[in-house]
Amino acid sequence: MKLSLSEIRSNAMEFAAEWRDAESERSEAQSFWNDFFRVFGIKRRSVASFEEKVKSLTGSLDRAVDRCYRPQPFDSERKRVEFLFDLYQQLTAPLIDTPKKKRGRRKA
Repeated sequence: MKLSLSEIRSNAMEFAAEWRDAESERSEAQSFWNDFFRVFGIKRRSVASFEEKVKSLTGSLDRAVDRCYRPQPFDSERKRVEFLFDLYQQLTAPLIDTPKKKRGRRKA
């Protein structure tokens, strides 16, 4: 199921709020990853089922990770990085406080 950017952003905000105070990384690992992939509308088991499976993909790891973000492969490493930076900026922009302009006093 492909989600819109606004759905992903909303899911990411909920995810961040829910996991902000998580303390036990080891005991919560599977729940964390399930929730993380759900942000993008992906079932964890479809892309990250077992470590050994991923290790045996030799050369396919990038494609497996890329599927977390979009269905089509990237043409180059540069395009992958550009895409990920754009996605990062879009998802974190609402979290960054922008300073408000100070209004100057009107001179009479």
